Amino acid sequence: QQQQQSDDCAANRIAHELYQKYLTSGAEFELNLSHDLRMQCEAWKMQLRSTPPPQDIEDQSVSLLETWNVTQLLLSEMFVLLYASLSRFKDAPQFCKVNEMFIVD
Repeated sequence: QQQQQSDDCAANRIAHELYQKYLTSGAEFELNLSHDLRMQCEAWKMQLRSTPPPQDIEDQSVSLLETWNVTQLLLSEMFVLLYASLSRFKDAPQFCKVNEMFIVD
């Protein structure tokens, strides 16, 4: 029980730091998310609190499963966006040059 609580606390702390880096509006590495996904992330963040003191993060009501679910939604969205970028890049003239660099004879 103690180890599980410690693991959940560590996961929530990491999730909070990742939120600050990638999901906060105006962040240097802010992800381009759909409105619906951004609202889901905002709801999740409200459970984490926007700026919890380190000693209080253990008291959060966010479970590791909830954190996992939000992470999976974000990863899925990122893969869709990356695939769309790759599809556009494949149509660009520079793609052939880059592709030739990786072809092994």
